[in-house]
Amino acid sequence: MLAGLTTTQQTLGAAQQYSTGSESQQFPTDGLMGMGYPAISSYGALPVFNTFVSQGQTDAGVFGFKLTSSGAELTIGSVGQSAVSGDFTYAPVT
Repeated sequence: MLAGLTTTQQTLGAAQQYSTGSESQQFPTDGLMGMGYPAISSYGALPVFNTFVSQGQTDAGVFGFKLTSSGAELTIGSVGQSAVSGDFTYAPVT
């Protein structure tokens, strides 16, 4: 959840193309937040997650996605343990 997290000097951009599964005819545009690395960013910018970590907005450099057909969530600073059952594996993303 992003509630209460703020950054400064974060680069933002506007999407002009969408992948086939995310076309605006299928989903109303309500915002996109890039999580890609600077090397694949059109702007060469740090993703907002890296900015949160570097500016001390989160204690842990981890994030988790809860992917569902309704009510999907992104949790910054943890993996959203209440949304999972069983064990899972942490993997460095490089």
